[in-house]
Amino acid sequence: MSPCRVRTVGLMLRTGPVTCYQVFCGRYVNEHMVTHGVMSEHPMVLSFSDLSVWCYLCEAYVHHQILFEAKNAAHCNKFGEEIPPWT
Repeated sequence: MSPCRVRTVGLMLRTGPVTCYQVFCGRYVNEHMVTHGVMSEHPMVLSFSDLSVWCYLCEAYVHHQILFEAKNAAHCNKFGEEIPPWT
């Protein structure tokens, strides 16, 4: 992949424990996130813009409790505070 000067758009996630915290530009910019996802078989991404999680394999948004830790970390980084836990 060529270097990208675009600001951070999203974060790659991996199913199971979230283990890949690589940051790349999104599919509507230079597609570096898509390329990394295909090459490393990391199908899920967390968007920094709205903290949504997208699955490239399912082509759908994912909402699940297992993603709370990663979404909370991104929320803390973006807003300086934690999000309320799910009940």
